[in-house]
Amino acid sequence: ELEAAASLMNPMRLEILEALKVEEGSSTTLGERLGRNRQKLNYHLRELEKQGFLEIAEERRRRNFIEVVYRSKAESWLISPDLLGKLTPLVEEKTDQLTASYLIASATKIIRDISLLMKGATKAKKRLSTLTINTEVRFKDASARRQFAEELTSQIAGLVVKYNNDKEPGGREYSLTLGFYPKVKEEN
Repeated sequence: ELEAAASLMNPMRLEILEALKVEEGSSTTLGERLGRNRQKLNYHLRELEKQGFLEIAEERRRRNFIEVVYRSKAESWLISPDLLGKLTPLVEEKTDQLTASYLIASATKIIRDISLLMKGATKAKKRLSTLTINTEVRFKDASARRQFAEELTSQIAGLVVKYNNDKEPGGREYSLTLGFYPKVKEEN
């Protein structure tokens, strides 16, 4: 939901979620770990709980107050590109497969599809069957990159023809998206 996604746009809330992935905590213990004001943390913890990112792990009596200990409800969160509405590029609208905008549109579709599938699999208490291949290739020049793309496309097309079975009634369709782009240089 848009309101939940917007609640994550606060750097302190992201810091809290990151800290609670490691270990449960209260406003007091998080304040010590993060060097932050307990009252401010308390406010953000309640907001994150309200939006469904946190749950109460326990409540314990400490002197004259109840200390609330929170834990994250997940190890990671994914904001659906659909929240951007018309700003989200659609694969169907793109025609040039060699553009960055087509790759972004495809990645957006993957995020949307996998999010829906994960939701359904979780509800059905089933495992979602996927495959991810992540590697790096260094090309000598633009010509080698172009030849690689042509050969890869040809090999994948051959595999699709070999394994595609439209007539099998119990079969299940899968989407295959492959993209490559220049490696982002990590700054130290």
